[in-house]
Amino acid sequence: MFGIIDENKKFILTDKNRDILHKTALMLVKNQDGIYIPIFTEKTVDESIKEYTDDDIEIAYTGEIYIKGFAPKPDNIYQSKMREMLYTAEIDPLTAHISRLRDENQTEEIALKIAKLIDERREKVSQIKAKFPYFED
Repeated sequence: MFGIIDENKKFILTDKNRDILHKTALMLVKNQDGIYIPIFTEKTVDESIKEYTDDDIEIAYTGEIYIKGFAPKPDNIYQSKMREMLYTAEIDPLTAHISRLRDENQTEEIALKIAKLIDERREKVSQIKAKFPYFED
């Protein structure tokens, strides 16, 4: 993959084909004054295009592509919202099912179902916490 990165090591343009990337970088864009200017000049585009392998890049939680090691980390607010969304979608239905089973006449079969669901819920909570950990300040 060929790419051009900004000062934060974030890719601003990428393509598998160097020539297409070169032409794209020379395209005109409208600035704040309504004047069309090139994204890059011929000289700066040639200096800016570099080839990268999959090992050189990482995708940030925002979906943007960065040089490996430079992607921003999500903050705890984002992590909390992601956990909340997944708890609602995956944990709450299990909790409701456990609750409904507890309302029934308790048999050995129902007790085993409840135990299995509790284990499943515990495992899912663990997976969610591992996928969206909280960070120390």
